[in-house]
Amino acid sequence: MLSPEFVYGLISGVLATLIGFLFAVSWDLWKEKRRRNEERRRSIRLLKHEIAANSQILDDNEETLERDSRAAEEGKEVLRSLSLLYTRYGNQRA
Repeated sequence: MLSPEFVYGLISGVLATLIGFLFAVSWDLWKEKRRRNEERRRSIRLLKHEIAANSQILDDNEETLERDSRAAEEGKEVLRSLSLLYTRYGNQRA
């Protein structure tokens, strides 16, 4: 028969292993949640920046079109082309 010390040692070893496993899983879950939240914040920040940049580009393009319309009414030509909008998190579309 097994001695009580051996049984208690075995039980405490198994419990310590289970507790360590639970801590490791909890740590990984916490890190993954933190990483997802950081990625979400980064995406939102980049989208806000892209929207602000595109808003400014649209304002500039509107001014260019207004100047072009006035110049066309006067029979003049304007050589400035419209700017492209930013897409895909800051990459300018070609």
